[in-house]
Amino acid sequence: MRRRQFIVLLVISGVVAIGLAIVLRGLSEPAYRGQTLSNWIVVTRVHPDDDEARMAVRHLASNSIPLLLDWIKREDRPTPRARIAEAKDRAIAFLEKHRVIKPRPHSMFMDWKSSYRSLANAAFTELGPEAAPASIPPLIDSLSSTDLQVYALAAGALGEIGPQASAAIPVIQKKLADTNVMIRVGAARVLGQMGADPGVFMPTVVESLLDPDYTFLDYKLELLLKHKDRARAALPILMNILTNSANLGSPTNAFVRQQVTGALMQLQPNDNAGT
Repeated sequence: MRRRQFIVLLVISGVVAIGLAIVLRGLSEPAYRGQTLSNWIVVTRVHPDDDEARMAVRHLASNSIPLLLDWIKREDRPTPRARIAEAKDRAIAFLEKHRVIKPRPHSMFMDWKSSYRSLANAAFTELGPEAAPASIPPLIDSLSSTDLQVYALAAGALGEIGPQASAAIPVIQKKLADTNVMIRVGAARVLGQMGADPGVFMPTVVESLLDPDYTFLDYKLELLLKHKDRARAALPILMNILTNSANLGSPTNAFVRQQVTGALMQLQPNDNAGT
C-alpha cells in the first residue's frame, strides 16, 4: 500500500512538473550574457552592490519598457520552480512521516520571481530618468487602475523618473484626498520627486502625523525632513507625540521617542528636543 502511494505521488508530481515546464516555455525576455532581465534583477536584489548586474538591468530594461509595464499588471503567483520545490518538500515530508526515508534538514527555496510586479519596480528604480519618455504615458494610464498595487507601482515608477514625469502631477495630486493615510503620504512623496509645489502636498504630510498608528512614522518623518522649510507646522504635533509616547508599550515608546527626537533636533537644532 505504501509503495502504491509513493508511485502515485511521483506520477502526479511528474505531471505537474511537465505542465509547468510547458507554461514556462512560453515566457520570453531579453538577455545579456546568457541571463534574462529578471535574473539580473534578482542578482541586484541579492547583491545590491553588483555593478555588472545593475548595468545589465539598465541595458536590458531601457529597451524593454513595454515588458516592464506588462509585469506591473501581472498578478503575483508562485513560479513553476517554486511549485515544484513545494511538491518536492511535500513528497519528502510524506516519505519521512511514513519512515520510508530518514528525516533530514531541509533547505528553503527563495521564490524571487513570484512577483514580477516587484521586479518591474526594481527595474524602474534602477532606470530612474532613463525610463522616460516612452514609459510616462502608459504609466499615467496605469494610475487609474482599480488594483491598488498597480497604482502604487506606477506612481512609484513615475516618481523615480522625476520632473520629466510632471505630466502625472494632476493625477497623483488627487490621491492627497484619499481616505487611506498612507496613500496620501505616498502621493506626497511622489509629488515631491516630480517637482510639485511643496505647499500643495506638505500639509498632507504634517496632517498624517496625527495618525495614532506609528507603524510608518519613520517614513513620514523622512519625507517631512526633506522639506524642512515647510515643516514648521509639524513641531507642535511632534512635541505632543513625544510627550504622549510614555503611555505606549516599551518597544514602541523607545522607537517613537528616538524617531521624533531625531526629527526635532534637525528641525530646531538649537532647542532642547525634550530628551
